[in-house]
Parts: sequence; structure tokens; C-alpha cells
Amino acid sequence: MPAHQSGVLADWSGSFAMDQGLVHQTEMLELAHEAVIVRDLQDRILYWNRAAERLYGWPLRDVIGREAASLLNTRFPLPFDEVTRLLSQEGRWEGELTHVRRDGAPLIVFSRWALQRDLAGRHDLILELSIDITRHKRSEEMLRRLEHEFGVLAGNVPELFSYIDAELRYRFVNQRYQELFGIPTAQILGRSVRDLVGPTTYAVMESRLKDALAGRPVFYEYPIEVPDEGLHWLLARYLPDRDDKGRVRGLFALVSDITSQKHAEEALHRNQEQMQALASRLITVQEEERRRIARDLHDDIGQRLAAILLDLAALERRPPESPVALSTRLAPLRVELGRLSDDLHRLAYGLHPSLLEHAGLAPAVRDHAQDFAKRTGLTVRVTEQHLPGTLPLAVATCLFRVVQESLQNVAKHARATEAAIRLRGSEKGIGLSVTDNGTGFSAEPGAPPRQGLGLVSMEERLRHQRGVLRIRSLPGRGTKVCAWIPRPFQESP
Repeated sequence: MPAHQSGVLADWSGSFAMDQGLVHQTEMLELAHEAVIVRDLQDRILYWNRAAERLYGWPLRDVIGREAASLLNTRFPLPFDEVTRLLSQEGRWEGELTHVRRDGAPLIVFSRWALQRDLAGRHDLILELSIDITRHKRSEEMLRRLEHEFGVLAGNVPELFSYIDAELRYRFVNQRYQELFGIPTAQILGRSVRDLVGPTTYAVMESRLKDALAGRPVFYEYPIEVPDEGLHWLLARYLPDRDDKGRVRGLFALVSDITSQKHAEEALHRNQEQMQALASRLITVQEEERRRIARDLHDDIGQRLAAILLDLAALERRPPESPVALSTRLAPLRVELGRLSDDLHRLAYGLHPSLLEHAGLAPAVRDHAQDFAKRTGLTVRVTEQHLPGTLPLAVATCLFRVVQESLQNVAKHARATEAAIRLRGSEKGIGLSVTDNGTGFSAEPGAPPRQGLGLVSMEERLRHQRGVLRIRSLPGRGTKVCAWIPRPFQESP
């Protein structure tokens, strides 16, 4: 023991009549790694060892007689009066204290206090042993902060994020698990993967989980039945977590709910099949249309022209002697030529109405509605509202074909007595509707499909104009076909 500490200890033991056993114990504590402080009941320092000198930066000679709490700027976990009351009742106290070194650096210590008795059995000294736990507390605080940040990050990840131990039990799950399975996260922790997902899904997952526990990253899709929601598709990624010896001790699991993507893929596949079928049927329809036109030209118009040519040839061979007789012979030919002209006009109009190109959408729709009413006997009303002065021909043609196809469906399927066509424009685009009072059909999900070539053709035409087609119908309450094309309009079909 250094001379200055030996002298202080001798004065201390003499002044307070310490017995030789306590002096010997204090000399032994001089060798301890813990900081040892002896105080009187007024908190005055009577002694501290070399470990205390190293810990706090003050030599013993500078602290003798000073109040420990003031010197070390002590912060207690409880009010100081409460600490002294507990010490007096129990004869001991322990807890964490915050001290300040001589250089101003803060310290956190774990401190144990014990009351010492004098020869008369009275409490007159406090023996304090303190261990520096500053680094440990900082590590704890850093760990808590990291755990908090990890929890915040994992909680805000849109995917399902979890940690699974080597026994395939959940040790951490984020909020998305509760949202998907409808079970509080606290009730998922500790459960096995098999218990959570069920035996059927686990049979799909088991081999992949074993691959991940063998140290291989895993990436795969699997289906799972979710209560009250039906089948979901999940995309799972497992990343092995290794200890410092390289052994896999668990798995980080990132799982994405790809149900909507799967539905989109299925819808795309159906659309592709539908488009293939449409393309095939369009080719067939085009060939049938060509044959019909050829047949009409050959069997009807061609025969009628041939008859006119024969009549003209007869006139050439035996021309009438008087102009009156010639006019009489030519009159039926003029009538037949007029009929031929009308029929050719009707045929050309069906292929592409010239009125649409020269007069616009509204006149073409009115003309077609009048012709349709004459042919079918149905009452057709046309109303217009805020139509733009001009429309790109591609837009006008698209909407006109929707009117044509809709009226054709009314005539073929609806058994209606009247129909109404409404054209309406706005700053956002242009729309039309064709409504009938016919038999209607079920447009609910799961009802038998009525997606014929005409409806698919209308949808495809509108899609090229960034438009949409909506059909509303109920059995016995008629049908309403709505088409909408937004601005800015496309110039090309």
C-alpha cells in the first residue's frame, strides 16, 4: 500500500476506533478491481482505493472529507432520501448510479452499499463497492436502438418479414402477418411454420425450408389458403443466418403477396387467348364478308347488269322507229339502274359510310338510326349534347362502329321495341350509350359469358383509342352499352 494511503488509513482507523479485522479487510480491498469507497453517515468520504482513483481520476488525498454525492455529481434511480431509508432498513442497497469523472466524463456504475457497525454495534460507516458498467450500458442502449430501428423498418416493409429459428419456429414477424392471417403477432411468435400455414401448404414449403437451413438461399412461389379470403399466392425469399462459426442458426424470410399479380397474369393469359380467337374469327369473318360481297355482286348486281346489257343489245339490233317508242323501252332500264345505284350505295355504306367522313359522327349516326328503324320497325331515338365541332376520323369511326354493332345486337338478341342512342361530349372526352327495352341478360360475375365477336371487336376498337366499354344489363330490364374515349383524341386508328 502506498505510504499516503497507509497513513490515511491509520488516521481513519484511529479516529473511528475501527477494529483490526476491518482494517485488514480494507487493506485487502485495496487490491480489488472494484472501486471501494468508505463514507460516514453524512456522506463524507473517509477512504477510497486505487481502483476508485483510476475510475474517477481523483487521488485519495483530494477527496478525504468531501461529500461523495456532490463530488461525483451522483444521480440516483430513486430520491436520495428513499435510498438512505432503504439502506437504514435493510442494512444494504444496490442499484445503478450515474457519476461524473474528474475530467467531466459521465460514468454509469453498478453500486452495492453496506452499513458497517462500530464496536458498540452502531451503524457509523457505509462501505460502497462500484463496478464501471458504462460500456455495457452503452452497448445495451445501442442494441435497444438497433432493435427499435429494426422494428420500425421491418414494420413498414410492405412484404411479410420474419425470422425463423433452426427449429422452424417464428421468432419475429412484422405487422403484415397479422393483416394476412388475422392473428395478433404476439400469438404467432413461438409457433411453428407448419402450425401457422397448415399441413397442406407446409408440404409445399418443407423441402425449401430444409434447403435454406442447409445454407442455400431460396426463392420460390407457393399457394396458401387464407381465412375468409380464399387462395393467395406468395413469393418467398429465405436468407440463412449464420453464427460466428458459420453454422445456420435461423432464416430471414421476406414474403410478398403476389395474388394480384397472379390474377393479372391469368387475365392477361385469358386476353391473349381471346385475342388469338378474335384474330382467327376476324380472318374467317373477312373471308365470309368477301364471299358475301362477291356473291351479291355476281348473283344480284351482276345478273341485273347482264339483263340490262341484254335489253340494250336488243335495242341496238332493233331500235324503235320513233323517239316515243325508244323512251318507252328505256324507262324500265332507267328504273332498274336507279335501283342498282341504291343497292351499290347501301353496300358501300355498310363498308364505310361516306357521310361519316364528310358530315361527321352525329349525322352518320342519325342516318344509320333512320335506316335501321326502316329495316326493323323499331323506334330509335337519337340525342346529342355538347359534341365537339370536329372529331378525328378514327374516333368517329370507332364510335360509329359501336353504334352499328349495338343496334345489330338489339335486332338479333334483344327482342326490343325501341332503342335510344345518346351522344355526349365534354372537356374530358366523348361518350355514347345505346339503350334498349329488350329481354336483357345477366351481367353478374359467374353468369354465362356473352362475349361474342361483336363485343370483343368493340372493346378492341376502343382500346386502340384508350377508351373503355361498359355493358349493363339485367334479365327483363333491357341492356345499356356505354363507350367512352378520353381526350386528347388519337388521330390514327
